[in-house]
Amino acid sequence: MVNNLGAVSELEMGAIARKAVSWLNNNNFKTRRVLVGTYMTSLNMPGFSLTLHLLPPPNSTEGLSAATFLELLDGPTEAPGWKWHARSEPSFAEEVDASTESETKTSTESSVSLRAEDPKVFIEAIKRAANDVIAAEPEITRQDQTAGD
Repeated sequence: MVNNLGAVSELEMGAIARKAVSWLNNNNFKTRRVLVGTYMTSLNMPGFSLTLHLLPPPNSTEGLSAATFLELLDGPTEAPGWKWHARSEPSFAEEVDASTESETKTSTESSVSLRAEDPKVFIEAIKRAANDVIAAEPEITRQDQTAGD
């Protein structure tokens, strides 16, 4: 369970969950479910918490079986704030190595190749936009402190 303490964006929460699952898988843990959301907040704190639940082994006779636990976890609910829809084991696409990204081949039927007429002009426009956002940061922060998200 990846819990948003209140001020982390959905995009960041997805990245945190991906990193957590990757670490678990690389350290010989089998991840059966990943719940990501705002379950317990701390007044819009920019942070998160991770909670792991160890499922019982397949031949355990104590308490709930792993299958029953997952069945209950996956069951429908009308509880507000409990947004949980995946009901399956997590799967993430393999990491893309930036050095080989240009070599990746895709089907011409399902992809479109877009090119800027003048890449230098395009890059300069992106840089100007980024610099404008950086320059506006104090005013954006002041407005955010006044009105909030």
